[in-house]
Amino acid sequence: FSKGWAPHLKSLPNKIVVDLQERAMQIVLHKVLDELAVMKRQNDINAFWVESSTLIALLRYGRLIGSFRDGNLDCVDDDLDFVVGLSNDTQNASEALRVCGRLGPF
Repeated sequence: FSKGWAPHLKSLPNKIVVDLQERAMQIVLHKVLDELAVMKRQNDINAFWVESSTLIALLRYGRLIGSFRDGNLDCVDDDLDFVVGLSNDTQNASEALRVCGRLGPF
């Protein structure tokens, strides 16, 4: 969220703030996945998948933020983690940066 939102967020219940954060992360997740799928179809990359905390959250809860049995929220992390396998045609660092540059900023 932008700094202009910060004072307003402090007055909201935690549940609402967490829901807003998760929704924002879901939007970015889907945008990145859509772009990676396009890059895969164009043979710019060989493969892609989520990893680390993103994978843990999706496996544990089926979503990015879940709840423990006691009702406390579990925000596994505040970022999204991906692995991207570049195609054999992507030989150098500048080409890799070009491919990764298509993913953001979000």
